[in-house]
Formats: sequence, structure tokens, C-alpha cells
Amino acid sequence: MSAITTVTLTDATPVTPVDRSFVPLQIVGDKAMLTNRSSVSALGDQKLHITVKHPKGNELYGKVTIQLVVPTLEVSAGSTSTGLQAAPTKAYDNYFTVESRFHRRSTEQERKDLRVMMIDGLATALITDAVDKLLNVY
Repeated sequence: MSAITTVTLTDATPVTPVDRSFVPLQIVGDKAMLTNRSSVSALGDQKLHITVKHPKGNELYGKVTIQLVVPTLEVSAGSTSTGLQAAPTKAYDNYFTVESRFHRRSTEQERKDLRVMMIDGLATALITDAVDKLLNVY
């Protein structure tokens, strides 16, 4: 079991990428929840969730799910008639979810190989074009 701790993820901002620190928020059941509170409003807080579910009873497979949620806030158009800036509102969320399923008989090395191969795969042109540019694979 790992202790929940701050996780730093670096974005892809051109010229100077920005480190985003996700601090522990809470653990509920099998899910660890972390948050990056660098937004101007709590509505814009980014979230990182990590869930580990072990096989139970006769189940053959367990599952690890990692989800990153990045909200985008609406840009308010100036001040109101009272001269106050409008409160921010959420426009939408973007999600990236990675799920690993592992057989109850799998070894730590097999799970490590799976994770490392997926990290390499996420950096390939095939996958970056699909995610970044929404290009279909043909």
C-alpha cells in the first residue's frame, strides 16, 4: 500500500511547460482523490483519481483506473452593471482515463511491463495524433 502524496504533472504549454501539483484531497473506499487548486475558482480545480480494485471471490481480473479531469471555465465578458466582475462558471470538463486490468495470477514484473509499454505507446505519433489532433487511424 502506498501513502497518498502530492503528484506533480507537467503540461504541454508551448515554450515553458507548467508543473501542476495535485495535493491529496481524500480517500473514499478504493479511490484516492487529489486536486490541483491553482484555478481562480473551485469550479476549475483539476482532479486526479486513482482507484485500485483487487479481484474478489471467483473474479479473475482486478483493475487499476487513473483519471485526470481538467475543467475549462467560461471567460466572462467584463464587469456587470454594478462594476463587479461576473463569477466564473464551468464551460466543460476534459477527461483522460487509463485503465489496467490484471489477472489475479499476474506478476509484478508483468504489470510493470504493461505500464511501461503503455507509457511508450502514449508517446507514439499514432496515439498523439489521435488524442491531440483527433485524427482517425487508417
